Amino acid sequence: MDLSTNMEVRRIPVGTTPIQVNMRPDGRFVYAVNRDSNDISVIDTATNAVVNTSASVTKSSARRCASILGAAP
Repeated sequence: MDLSTNMEVRRIPVGTTPIQVNMRPDGRFVYAVNRDSNDISVIDTATNAVVNTSASVTKSSARRCASILGAAP
């Protein structure tokens, strides 16, 4: 996403059914909470690539993470 134009510039494959996407305040990483694959993808914004996928989390944990990330500044 180009933040100056709010336009999509690239799609990055993550887990199944991402339900929440948040960026770190410094813009270095984006986190995608994936409900149906029960994991969290970490995207490096410099390379536009997934650099890590968390160990499997439960659906309720994924929802809690989404809630927390959604409330983060």
